Amino acid sequence: VYGGSLAPLYLSSFSQIKNPDRQEMHYLNCRCRCGQASSIKTFPVGINYLTMRGFTMKIPESVKPAIWGMVGGGIVTLVIGFTWGGWITAGKAGQMENASAKAAVIQAFTPLCVAKAEPQAGKLAELKELSRWKHNAFVAEAGWVDNVSEKYRDDVASVCASTLIEGMKVG
Repeated sequence: VYGGSLAPLYLSSFSQIKNPDRQEMHYLNCRCRCGQASSIKTFPVGINYLTMRGFTMKIPESVKPAIWGMVGGGIVTLVIGFTWGGWITAGKAGQMENASAKAAVIQAFTPLCVAKAEPQAGKLAELKELSRWKHNAFVAEAGWVDNVSEKYRDDVASVCASTLIEGMKVG
C-alpha cells in the first residue's frame, strides 16, 4: 500500500536510471489496478527498502537495531539453553535412551545371575582365584547369564562377577 491507496499492486518492470551526480538509482514500476482504471506508480529501491511480491516498503532506520537485537537474542538463547538450560538434541536424547535401557537390563538380570551362582560354591571359589580379565568369560561359561540377550551378556557378566566377588569379601 503506497500513498494511502488500498489497491493491489503488482510488479510491472524494474528500471535503472543514472542520476546527474553519477549515482545509480533503481526504481520499481508497479501497476495499480483500481476497478477499470490502471495507473503506474514508481518506487525507489535502495538499501532501506524491502520488496516482496511487487510491494515496496521503506524500512525505517530505527528498525535495523531491533532486527539485529532479535537475531543476537536468538543466538544467545540457543547458547544458554543448550549449555545451562538442559536442552539436548535428538541424537543426544537417543544416546541417553540407549544407555538408560542398557543400565535397566543390567540391573534386572544381575540378581538372576547372582541367584544362579550362589548354590555353586565350588565355582565361586574358582571365580575368586581368576584374574579380573577372565571373570566375564568364566561367568558366561558357567551358564549364569544364559537367559540374557547376546547384546548385553558381557555387561551383565561383568557386573555379576563384580557383585559376586564383593559379596565373598563381605561374607
